Amino acid sequence: MRKASYELDTSFRVKVDRRPFFDGQWYYHPEVEVIVIRKSCGMLCVGDRIDRYNEGDVLVLGGSLPHLFKSDPEYFQSREDLGVETIVVHFKEDFWGKELLLLPELRGVRGMLEMSRRGLRLRGETRGHVTRAMGHLVDARGAA
Repeated sequence: MRKASYELDTSFRVKVDRRPFFDGQWYYHPEVEVIVIRKSCGMLCVGDRIDRYNEGDVLVLGGSLPHLFKSDPEYFQSREDLGVETIVVHFKEDFWGKELLLLPELRGVRGMLEMSRRGLRLRGETRGHVTRAMGHLVDARGAA
């Protein structure tokens, strides 16, 4: 299992990841990861669970949670029409300060972060809101 290292010189990191396939390598990192699967499908292992991932999925993976994505077999055949595209955000759970999460108004955020420690798949309206917000984050610069 590989520990991923992200040198965060900002409060959080946003990137679009494009590659031919997910290779199925286990990894973990101390940051929380939110990932939008724009293109790809295959097998997902998070902690002690195995499931499928598909285009449109939005996953929240807690810090230091082992996980892997492995694309379906056809992705390994160098097909031009297939590939992986994701938007990924990494952040430290307390990047906004430990006290802020204690506010009663952020009870829902605390609960979401707690559930993410085992892996969380967003559904319904929440999935759509997060997908749109992450699309905007890709091009954002600074606080403006």
